[in-house]
Amino acid sequence: MYIEKVNDLLSMHYKLFFLLLYTCLCFGQKDYTFDYRLEYQQTFFKDSIPIKNRPFYTQDSIATVTYLTNSKDNSYHGVLTAPDSLHYLLNFKDENGLQFEVSFLKAEFDQAIAIKIPCKFVRSYRNAYTYQTKHYDFSRAKDTLIDGLQYQYYTLAANNPRRAKKKKTGTLLYIIAPETSFHLPLLTYATAFDEWKATQNLPNGIFYQKYFIDYYDRKDTQWQLLNYQNINLKLSIDAACDYTKEAD
Repeated sequence: MYIEKVNDLLSMHYKLFFLLLYTCLCFGQKDYTFDYRLEYQQTFFKDSIPIKNRPFYTQDSIATVTYLTNSKDNSYHGVLTAPDSLHYLLNFKDENGLQFEVSFLKAEFDQAIAIKIPCKFVRSYRNAYTYQTKHYDFSRAKDTLIDGLQYQYYTLAANNPRRAKKKKTGTLLYIIAPETSFHLPLLTYATAFDEWKATQNLPNGIFYQKYFIDYYDRKDTQWQLLNYQNINLKLSIDAACDYTKEAD
């Protein structure tokens, strides 16, 4: 099913407009700029017992995932994955109200500095779980040493033990790369972003490691930073499909 979905997305590739150089002023559009590309190794750990509504892994599953970010605006981000050796699949989300999923040839995407996304791929987005922020809190912890370096870290977890037990909720743990304080927190889950937006009490910086620890105190998923680099990339959409205006 996944391969079929990717193949469907590839068919529209040639309808995208790669603008390697802007030669004119463009009006009536919304622009998103990215200044960092962050590469992570994502590991889904082998499961020992089946858990309802969660995939069961018989062995560790490892993949590479890349985030496109704006260090000064964490309300939007892109997630790049590689369904095959030639293509990227980009999932983009703006927490203010829109999202899209588009496929690109790797060779063209890696050279582009500006890309126009046709409206046919853009759709409205609303977080249906904004109420969850009242059930979760961020907690700061003491700094930790890793290979002689000092790292800050914090967790996002349920704030009611009885509810946590009933819902079998887990915990997200973020360990922050100390040299990246120039970057706002990278919070890809809507509840985490909404909680930060309400309090803004977290240290700046991208995560060096992130873990999802399940209710049974087992590591479910890990993200390990491989590298990050400064980039200059702009994505644009027409004003006609700027669904963020609907939220104003």
